[in-house]
Amino acid sequence: MKLYSIKKFSKLSKLPVRTLHYYDEIGLLKPEYKSSSNGYRYYSESQILLINSILNYRELGFKLKEIKALVYSNTYTNNKNLLSFKLEELTSEIEYKKLLISKIQNYLNKNEDFIKINNFESKNIVYYRSVDVAGEDSIKKRYLKLTEFIYEFKLTPIGLTSLINHDDYREYNEKSVDIEVYIPIAENIHIDFVTRKLNSYSAATCIHRGSYKNIPSSYAKILDWMQEHNYKYMGTTIEEYLIDWTNTRDENDFVTELQIII
Repeated sequence: MKLYSIKKFSKLSKLPVRTLHYYDEIGLLKPEYKSSSNGYRYYSESQILLINSILNYRELGFKLKEIKALVYSNTYTNNKNLLSFKLEELTSEIEYKKLLISKIQNYLNKNEDFIKINNFESKNIVYYRSVDVAGEDSIKKRYLKLTEFIYEFKLTPIGLTSLINHDDYREYNEKSVDIEVYIPIAENIHIDFVTRKLNSYSAATCIHRGSYKNIPSSYAKILDWMQEHNYKYMGTTIEEYLIDWTNTRDENDFVTELQIII
């Protein structure tokens, strides 16, 4: 059996030596032989084929943990289940991206005052809900907590950051606001106080451009429009941030979709 040093194998596989070391550590691709005297790693020709499989799965969007299960499961059923799950995940992501494209097109084709009814499908989300004082700082703290959840539980975000105001917007109290921040995720899993399913809903919506300080005036326009068209306000508002402080420091460039659930 022909063996290659890690440097030679790195050239053949077109993977950095550091990556091969990491794959060894996590058990994804262990050397065929490791010298007990100096610790040198040696790889076989057959492992080049294994590298090709790993790279193919990476291209399909699988995580390393998932790839390990695929290449070492040795069962057709298990591989089929993993591939089917990935297909569902990618399909969900594509559908959500289509929704975002539609929203951006609406934004480009309509002016900010355009109000209409939109129907929103159910989605899996990672969320964090708390009661705190109003203000941008407290909202950012919530989003930092959300980021911690994503990394801790290895979740896959597939959408934009959003905010649900569970208080009645007409009875706003800046000293105590019940706010839930969330991001859609690919995984269909339930983790107490971390992930949940956001049920489908209908809402009166409009695009708000500019500072968050002026959002109340846009909400007022939606409420007037709802009253004029005989829609009932259900007491919950949602804000989806198309362009926010993570994209630009100029608040005049902020773009937010405002939603009042009906």
